Amino acid sequence: MPRSSLLLAAATTALLGNAGAQERAVYLVSIAGGVDAGQGRLIARALREAGERHGAALVLQIGSPGGRFDDAQLMVGDLAAAEVPVYALVSPHAWGAAAILALAADSVFMTREATIGAGSETPSPIDAMSPPARRALRTEFTTLAERRGADPAVGAAMVDEGVSVPNVADRPGRLTLGVDDAVRLGVAAARVDGLPDLLRRLGRQDDDVVTITTAWTGTTVEIANNNWRDLRVYVNRSGSRFRLGTVTSMNDAIYSIPSDILVPGARIRIVVEIIGSNDALTTPEVPVESGLVIQWNIENYLSNSTFFYFVRDD
Repeated sequence: MPRSSLLLAAATTALLGNAGAQERAVYLVSIAGGVDAGQGRLIARALREAGERHGAALVLQIGSPGGRFDDAQLMVGDLAAAEVPVYALVSPHAWGAAAILALAADSVFMTREATIGAGSETPSPIDAMSPPARRALRTEFTTLAERRGADPAVGAAMVDEGVSVPNVADRPGRLTLGVDDAVRLGVAAARVDGLPDLLRRLGRQDDDVVTITTAWTGTTVEIANNNWRDLRVYVNRSGSRFRLGTVTSMNDAIYSIPSDILVPGARIRIVVEIIGSNDALTTPEVPVESGLVIQWNIENYLSNSTFFYFVRDD
């Protein structure tokens, strides 16, 4: 499996339809504002959901002026291990750290006025980097550019001002490309008119689009699996059951349940199924409150399992 984020949850109510719709879903993550660790968790969550639910693809809709390069470089590893195709839709720009995310996708698509590259961030975080960090960043950009068939100098020029790029006019500062140059140089696959046009090009216009958002509730479920078998974990609300994930034998997991499942006044139960057997356990019904924490230790002898919950006051 590609990553080990413990914050696992269903993303939107669109995921809760029939299994066929889930298998045809395109997952959408919007990268807006500054790139940071929070967006890294969002991407990891989307990739996990898409992999578990056999999604068709993940689209990163990027409109960001940049941010933290160290966080973006961590996200590159997650994207490289994705179980579904990843497409970047740049609209209106992917600059600095956001350019790394776009280049890490399987294909880049850009809207008419979009730009990708160094951008206009002043002062640039690159200027504050040590020489080794800057060399590492340059290697990251050149590798990602070369992987998509572009001249590696294109990636290098997004980091170093002095790098010249064949067939690109002299320009001041680090390289930023408009859509026409990006397509011509192999950085982008094509110009599109927006998300619907992109989905048509991918043959996914009839698929459900599941938007992964940062809306989290303060309710968490903590499972300690001391059983010899793996567990599947679900939350049951008013007779409807939603899968949270799988906890392997002798491991722990923490799930954050999104607010679109925990509607106001909801009462829930947590259900675990013992994989490879017909055994299952269900908790008593719990009223949802802000800061609710549910903890459940599943033992090898199920009758010895312990369950309790409390409400944080912080």
